[in-house]
Amino acid sequence: IGTGGALTRLPNRIQIIQTALEEEKRMELLPDSNIDIFVDEDNIIASLGVMSLEYPEAAAKLARKSLRLAQRRDKE
Repeated sequence: IGTGGALTRLPNRIQIIQTALEEEKRMELLPDSNIDIFVDEDNIIASLGVMSLEYPEAAAKLARKSLRLAQRRDKE
C-alpha cells in the first residue's frame, strides 16, 4: 500500500513503486514484484488506525474507499 503525500499525489506513483520492487534487493524487506499495488488515494490510512479503536467498521469502510477496492473489483 502506497501512502503518504508523495506516493499519493505523484502522477507516476504506481511506476515508482514498481521500479522499487524490481530493483535488486539487498537487505531490504520488500515483497516480490508480482504483487497488487494499492494507493491510499485520500491519504488517510495512517489516521484510520486510531479511528478504528472506537469505530472499526467505519474505519474499514473509509480504508476500502481510499484504496478504491470497490472500483478494482468492478474492473476484474
